[in-house]
Amino acid sequence: MKIIETTTKDAAQQYMISNDWLLEPAINYYRRTRGLKLAPADRSDVKADSHFI
Repeated sequence: MKIIETTTKDAAQQYMISNDWLLEPAINYYRRTRGLKLAPADRSDVKADSHFI
């Protein structure tokens, strides 16, 4: 999450992440508390247009 935070900090766009279902709550927690420019994490399959896996 630190790498994602530093990578997306100054970006204007919103990034997408594909994740394992187990990490969904933690990703969404950090997304909200740190103001990360990530779309909400969900439990869907890996998306081809994701920026992070």
